[in-house]
Amino acid sequence: MNQNKNRNEDKKINQSSESPQSKPQKQQFSEKKEISQSTPDKQDQKKKKAAKKSSTGLKENEAGALAYVFGWITGLIFFLLEKKSEKVKFHAVQAIIFSVALMVIGWIPIVGWLASIAGLVVGIFLIIKAYQGKKYKLPIIGDFAEEQARKSMEQH
Repeated sequence: MNQNKNRNEDKKINQSSESPQSKPQKQQFSEKKEISQSTPDKQDQKKKKAAKKSSTGLKENEAGALAYVFGWITGLIFFLLEKKSEKVKFHAVQAIIFSVALMVIGWIPIVGWLASIAGLVVGIFLIIKAYQGKKYKLPIIGDFAEEQARKSMEQH
């Protein structure tokens, strides 16, 4: 009988020690839930920024990404068609210069082959960054492309 009383007392002690610990954990979970619910607002704001239309009728990020797809050809098309988005013009100029530089380097044996492979990887990277709405500037080429895009926008 004493053993039953001791067991019951042990159970009560265990239950009382568990309940205060479990409550803060539930509160922490609800706090985390509230934090995660605030992130869709930030995502909506990012979508609105990325959803700006260019004069081509496409979103800026889509036009910027497409400017890289066929190198200097699509770069030139978007450079000539774009009238109001400096960001699209920047991507178009950078695509033109980057692809022409790759074509010139491509004539050098072995080095050209390696540059072509690296150029493909960098080209895919640039397409992804442009589609994300980010303006990634390549060294040397990026500064020149930005300057040319700005000058072109001032003329229009």
